Amino acid sequence: MKLAFSSDFSLFVIASSILLSCSISKEKTSQQSNVSDKNPAEKSYLITAPIVKKQFVNKAGRTTDHIEYYIQQSIQDYFIKFCESHVSIKDLNEKLENIEGDIKALQLEVEMRDGHWDICDGNHEIQSRIGEYMVILQVLE
Repeated sequence: MKLAFSSDFSLFVIASSILLSCSISKEKTSQQSNVSDKNPAEKSYLITAPIVKKQFVNKAGRTTDHIEYYIQQSIQDYFIKFCESHVSIKDLNEKLENIEGDIKALQLEVEMRDGHWDICDGNHEIQSRIGEYMVILQVLE
């Protein structure tokens, strides 16, 4: 009878230790990645990703001279909304010019957001585009 009790108790202690360590690790990770003070749901991420430039195409299918910037992530390209970013187009272009080759990848701290893409960019036609986009908090060296 003593053997069964000590075996069950040992299992309980081991299982409790594992659960406790997992929850502490998860809590630390979520605290570290949540950098934004504006909205607890907005988290910043460190990524290394290619930056691609695309000519703006309006709803009528007409290509314009306006160039837009996107962060390539897997199979998705995310629009960069510069008016909410901490990095200007000029600063980003300076970093991109220093990279040789066709693929221009940078290490970035970014935030994923959801909303209107065109609201603060008065340089081209407003298209009422809505969805996920990224803002660049900083370009890392």
